[in-house]
Amino acid sequence: DPAMQQFHGFELDREWLKYGCGGTADLARLMASRRSTRNYRDAPVPIEALQDLVRIGCLAPSGTNCQLWTWSILPTREHMVEVGRLTLEFFEKLNRMAANPVIRLFSAQLREYHREYAAQVALGIAEFKAGRRDMLFHGAPAAIAIGSKRGASCPAEDVLLASQNILLAAHTMGFGTCLIGMAVEAARHDPRIFAALGFKPGERIYSV
Repeated sequence: DPAMQQFHGFELDREWLKYGCGGTADLARLMASRRSTRNYRDAPVPIEALQDLVRIGCLAPSGTNCQLWTWSILPTREHMVEVGRLTLEFFEKLNRMAANPVIRLFSAQLREYHREYAAQVALGIAEFKAGRRDMLFHGAPAAIAIGSKRGASCPAEDVLLASQNILLAAHTMGFGTCLIGMAVEAARHDPRIFAALGFKPGERIYSV
């Protein structure tokens, strides 16, 4: 779709960049400079910037060129707080299950969660409830959730390639980013979070 290469913040030179052209040193410097941000300003991200990032994500390769990504923009802090609330409820329930030794006895996955994550998650829940700190989204004012429709040959890889495009481009645009794996895991197990992130039946979430 030609419209997917029309950006709000800049004009794309559509002439194919030949092999051997472009600044390798600048590209490597960009990759080395990107950081996972866990402290955000209380300021909105323009919707046009978020849309540009989605379009940049669509420039990534995909298995067999299927391009079956799905995109969901959460444009306000209110959206983030609602998803955070649902995710908190999910992990509260998970922690209660993990604390039960009888239930753990029948689930290796739950035993690993209890051993590796439950205590840190409990701390995050307490911080969030006390209003001191958002340990899920770290106060981010917006998010982009990426999934895939059915039929992709390697959907997880497709989404992570697109995510990398977004992470690097966001840095050049002046925005910090962070992949939030716990939101992905929660959405895979809780239909309410899945829907709150903007996904539809038949899709699968891979990145936030």
